[in-house]
Amino acid sequence: MFKLFFRLRKFFTRRGQPMPPISAGVMMALQAYDWPGNVRELENTCERIAESCSCGKVRVGCLGASVLFPSTDDPLLNDPLDPNPNVNQEERMSTVQIVMPEVGAHSYAELPLDERLRPLRRVRLLTLARAEELGRLVSAETGKTVTEAVPSEIAVVLETSAWLSREAKRHLAPIDAGTPQLFFFGKRHRLELEPLGAVGLITPFNYPLPVASASLLFNLVAGNAVVWKPSSLTPLTAEAFRQLLEDAGFPAGLVTVVHGGAPVGEALVTAPGLAKVFFTGSETVGRRVMELASTAPLGPRPVVLE
Repeated sequence: MFKLFFRLRKFFTRRGQPMPPISAGVMMALQAYDWPGNVRELENTCERIAESCSCGKVRVGCLGASVLFPSTDDPLLNDPLDPNPNVNQEERMSTVQIVMPEVGAHSYAELPLDERLRPLRRVRLLTLARAEELGRLVSAETGKTVTEAVPSEIAVVLETSAWLSREAKRHLAPIDAGTPQLFFFGKRHRLELEPLGAVGLITPFNYPLPVASASLLFNLVAGNAVVWKPSSLTPLTAEAFRQLLEDAGFPAGLVTVVHGGAPVGEALVTAPGLAKVFFTGSETVGRRVMELASTAPLGPRPVVLE
């Protein structure tokens, strides 16, 4: 706790403000938090407290997601998008239903690749225009400072969209399979790449935009619809990026965002109509995703695990 007070005083001094009193709720949260020994995370928390505190009293709302990460069974704040956080896991799992995106999905997949690439330029322009807004959302939900969020999150989205604009045609072009057999002389064989349909995407909280944007943009350009379950700690960042994709020109409903914890993720992995699952997260959860995908009610489906 001494390090915390020392760093807090340093950040308030930089801002020319006196060190304010700290509420009991903040003390409870900081003591319950399982600090990973990463000084950067402690520095981020202190800097965000200094930025968000009006110098009246440091309250729980100043801490943000990094300290409110559910390392205990009794988190101090509920998920703002969870309509009923008190429902137990088994009951919630029995009621979760994942609706596959249908609005414009089939007609979108039939568009020429040039048409599907067209919104990417707008994605870059809108990401630049909304860089500060997105950076502040990432900061509030992950614990990064805005100055860290912009290069580590926003810049990656810009680079991903730029690379995809240049390289998508090469990677999605028909593949010449060759005809080495003599009895196929004069024939040509090639592989045509077709959209999968609807795919599932599950992303972590630590890099909500870089991890999600890569899978999202690649699948959209390939002609797929996406059902995206972001971390329950980064719901607002996910909704902001989904809206950005629609504003850029991707059809409304092509990307569906579902919020919740493990029951929602399990329902997504086993949802009927899903062609493939992309997951980034822990090894334990990855093994669970692989198990569920292999025993899905309508047959196994491929997964990409990181």
